[in-house]
Amino acid sequence: MKHLLFTMVLCILFLMSACNNQENDELENSAPEEEQKSEKIASETDSGDFVLRLVSEKEMYESGEEVLITGKIKYIGGKEEIELTHSESPFYFEMIEVNSGAELSYSLQEIGATTVLKQNEWYEEQYEKGKSTFIEHNNHMDFQNAFIDDDGFPPGEYEIELRTNFHTNIEEESQNHNYITSLVIEVMN
Repeated sequence: MKHLLFTMVLCILFLMSACNNQENDELENSAPEEEQKSEKIASETDSGDFVLRLVSEKEMYESGEEVLITGKIKYIGGKEEIELTHSESPFYFEMIEVNSGAELSYSLQEIGATTVLKQNEWYEEQYEKGKSTFIEHNNHMDFQNAFIDDDGFPPGEYEIELRTNFHTNIEEESQNHNYITSLVIEVMN
């Protein structure tokens, strides 16, 4: 009789622990959507001797929060280093606010700047909001004013493209390099 009672208690404990593990798994898998969208997101393009990467610190930002976007490039070719010739930066950050259709380009001035990339090391630059310019000035005045006046970005969904345009000289031959990668972020009210 004691043996039967002991076996029943063990079975009940086993069933309770199995159900408890299932509940814990469900709780872990149902993390809040905001928490899941607070992780870094990245987009990457591999082409020849270069890897281009666009990184956002989060997929979803709050209105007024600083949007942290980074452009990165890595040389993976056979030399120890390579020199890029470009305008002020090898990167152009372009974006469109999907809901309004407002387009922003990236204003770069200097021509003939150079950057040396070491093999298998990332070179990176942060997106600077102050370098953004509007493509159509009249159609999206409310958005433009909010973008200029507010910290962070106005609420909306943003498709961000990272473009490169640079030249290399390999064995006396000039080569033009244009690469693109993109990602989408959201700014909530």
